[in-house]
Amino acid sequence: MVQHGVAERFVATREKSPHYTPFIGARVRARYVDSKAGLDTWQASYYLAPLDDGAPDWANAEVSGDSGPDFTDEPAEDASFGDAPAAALTDREHKRWAASLEDHVYRNVTVELPSCPSLKLTATTGMTEGEFKSRVALALREKRDAAVDALRKKYGAKLATLEDRERRARQKIEREKTQADSQTLSSALSVGGSLLGALFGGRRGSSISKATSAARSVGRIGKERADVEHAEADARAVREQIEAINAELEAEVARLEAEFDPAAATIEVTAVRPRKADIAVEDVALVWVP
Repeated sequence: MVQHGVAERFVATREKSPHYTPFIGARVRARYVDSKAGLDTWQASYYLAPLDDGAPDWANAEVSGDSGPDFTDEPAEDASFGDAPAAALTDREHKRWAASLEDHVYRNVTVELPSCPSLKLTATTGMTEGEFKSRVALALREKRDAAVDALRKKYGAKLATLEDRERRARQKIEREKTQADSQTLSSALSVGGSLLGALFGGRRGSSISKATSAARSVGRIGKERADVEHAEADARAVREQIEAINAELEAEVARLEAEFDPAAATIEVTAVRPRKADIAVEDVALVWVP
């Protein structure tokens, strides 16, 4: 005979003359909070535990939604009953079992959320694993794009300086070529003039002077051509530096692509425990299960 204050429930059945076995049932509401994950939610469950050595075995309880099984106020007709331990009939033991269920939930029942430690991201409640992976992929793309942008800015200053040097080197090549062409023409005219003077009987001193001047002009041609070659060598050296920096930049971009590859991101599971002060055990009852 149950004591005053002890509730009895009967799980609904369509069986005729069922045999009932005693269980202990209780409803639990627990709050789960994780500010980093933006989690703040209440969960309600119904525990239906078998009696083991006269006490409910919460670890092996059947856990269902808030409403629990379908109950009736009265047992089915012609039902038989298993023996219920004396403790299951006392209100004091039910209060003690409510406290043990609260402790069980606090220690063992968690909300598990996918998380990515490297990004310090945790899924919000209700988010599927696929949705969370999409969120991680988006975050990684954003970090990669920001890192690549910073990298391009860093290398951009070096490249701009070298490209300006290359432009000036090209301009110098054109100037040196123009000067060399002009000197070639001038030398040709000077040599031609000195030869004509010698052939047509110009004064000896004047002819010698013109020949000497023509020789100097020919010497200057060699110098101008050497200047062109030096300018071209300088331009090639600058171009090689530009190509080397571009290759280094592309290698760094490839490294960032690999570093922020969503396929390589580590996804873990973060277990959030309920706050003990926010666990409520209600409606503890002796439940007869057919």
